[in-house]
Amino acid sequence: MQRIITVVVVSTLFSSASLAQDQPKVAVLALPSASVVPGDLLVVQDAMIVRAYAHSGPVLPWQLIAFSPPRRFRSDSEVMEEVGRMVEDGKKSYRYLKLPDAQTTFSAAAGMLQRTPLAKCDPKVIADMYFYWARAALDSGEDTAAQQLLVKVTRFDPKAGPDPATMPPNLVATYDVALDDLSRKPTVRVPVHLGPGQGSLVVDCAGRSNPVTVEGAAGEEFWLAADIEGGTFRGRFAFQEGPRRKLVVFSARPGDDARIGDHLTAIEKSKVSLSVLKTPNADLDGLAAVLGVDVILLGEVRTTTEGKAIYLAPYVPGHGTTADPFVVPLATDGTPDPDKLIAAFAETAKLMKSPTLLAAVAEKKKQDQPPPMEDIAAPLREEEDESAPFYETWWFWTATGAVVAGAVVTGVLLGASGGGGDPSGKVILSINPPQ
Repeated sequence: MQRIITVVVVSTLFSSASLAQDQPKVAVLALPSASVVPGDLLVVQDAMIVRAYAHSGPVLPWQLIAFSPPRRFRSDSEVMEEVGRMVEDGKKSYRYLKLPDAQTTFSAAAGMLQRTPLAKCDPKVIADMYFYWARAALDSGEDTAAQQLLVKVTRFDPKAGPDPATMPPNLVATYDVALDDLSRKPTVRVPVHLGPGQGSLVVDCAGRSNPVTVEGAAGEEFWLAADIEGGTFRGRFAFQEGPRRKLVVFSARPGDDARIGDHLTAIEKSKVSLSVLKTPNADLDGLAAVLGVDVILLGEVRTTTEGKAIYLAPYVPGHGTTADPFVVPLATDGTPDPDKLIAAFAETAKLMKSPTLLAAVAEKKKQDQPPPMEDIAAPLREEEDESAPFYETWWFWTATGAVVAGAVVTGVLLGASGGGGDPSGKVILSINPPQ
């Protein structure tokens, strides 16, 4: 005899809001170290943020709270003035057919902007830089490079394309091919939010609302800048296919920036190292509380027999590090090995699903009542993510594991002890989806 047990799952268990609330919120911090000067440490910090962003989204292992320690930037006007001079020099070299000189100058100007995306810049100057750089590349026989540069022109000034009446036909044709190739790429959307403090967002030199959904072709990049309470944020991020990425830029509330500064100063003075973080650290815990995060992904630069390397490990406030660090070599210019950094963050993302880390995060959340700060990732939850069905995500099985397991046990017991039937009869378990 068959016993049919129907388990009705409460629909609110699977609401996008409740699931997002349980998703770990993560910040990234490169620990101060005698092995690296402050400027090079910021390069490591920025590289870590970019990789953490790649795993940040509603069906991904965490929600990134993009936090940048206080740093000294040259003013936007100073950088823009120097870039403007370099662009004019590059254009002059191009007009005198000094094509290698022109490309070198344009490359240097672009590198300056890549290192420090500006909140206040002149999009026409930047569009001009890419446009004349593309012309120099095309005249040097570098057609593919010219196409890639012409695509960047449209990011900053959609009207800056070549005029067929005055420009060489090969330039117009290359521009048309570049736009056609761009239109064939999938469109990617990235919701961006700034909070909980005040601030303003700028994407590719254009002021945007907060929150905003940034849109672009897969594989292309966008420059994100923010003037925020207590400082600035600058970053370069890619439009990536697959699950939707989401990004929260941390802006301190009044008084928070002083608390953050105190914690960072104490961390630097005490020479905090991953080797002693198996147990909690009060300043890292305090920093996490201000940022409102559940985990800090730490990076420490060490000198090894083979050179310098970053040691990466997740730190749970109140618990300490939960795994042995992953090692990523640094190149001679101080940048992390890109392939190994990608692999290390992929392994770190897997760790976020481990029972040990999830249990530590859950215990910490239970202890922190009421929560230390408002949830600054909440505005991003209003947007429904269509990148993956809920039943394919790790958090679905984490959330439902106990429910389903309990239902199976109950079904077996009912099937074995039901009155008037064959105790060896089959048991069929069905789960009704939310109505």
